[in-house]
Amino acid sequence: MRRFLAILLVAVLSGCSDTRPYRNSAYEAAVSLPADGAIRQRILLIGDAGAPRPEGEPVLQTLSRWASAMPTRTMVIFLGDNVYENGVPADEPGQRAALARLHPQVDVLRSSGARGLFIPGNHDWRSGLDGVVRQRRYVRSQAKRADLLPIPGTSGPVTIDDLAGVRVVTLDTEMWLRMAAAEKTQRSDELRRAVSTAGSRHVIVVGHHPIATHGRHGGFMDWQDHLFQLARVGGLKSTPLAIL
Repeated sequence: MRRFLAILLVAVLSGCSDTRPYRNSAYEAAVSLPADGAIRQRILLIGDAGAPRPEGEPVLQTLSRWASAMPTRTMVIFLGDNVYENGVPADEPGQRAALARLHPQVDVLRSSGARGLFIPGNHDWRSGLDGVVRQRRYVRSQAKRADLLPIPGTSGPVTIDDLAGVRVVTLDTEMWLRMAAAEKTQRSDELRRAVSTAGSRHVIVVGHHPIATHGRHGGFMDWQDHLFQLARVGGLKSTPLAIL
């Protein structure tokens, strides 16, 4: 009985834990940069930026200030899910709304003069390959020093070697998740070569999903995810796995 009560107590206390992110409204970011001459290359990374606030996104405003500090030596990399929820669709009203979400990110590059790179994520793929193509076309048309890589329809790795002391390796990880085993082995070998042949350069591998993970969203799931693990299977969305 005591053992049962102890287990019950641990379960109750675990359920009371707060997993929400901590936010302090009074926090003010203060970044002190090294002396200008000491920096050869800056890489600024931001992900899931595809739902900016209509009145102005503070994160993108801060990003623009950082990028403006040394634009000729700065690359900003948007790590996917650049357009929530469904990428850039074909219909005109949906496309207009989607590009309104993408534009503030592109505007960071235009206002700062920094170089930009966009990586497609799973939300960007919800309008299919054509949606990713439309996103790349818009990015390239709106900012002179910006691109979306890998080229839509290719999984990567694609290397960028014209940065000072850095090799950037780009992956479309959404395509990697859909690969057959043989193709994934081939692409993995290419990725290893891209890393091993960098010489003295630093290597940054960029993609929307982590290369190694404990599962969807890093294995962090709420009680519904645990109980309804078949939610993604048609016809079984409301069937608790424990009953099967």
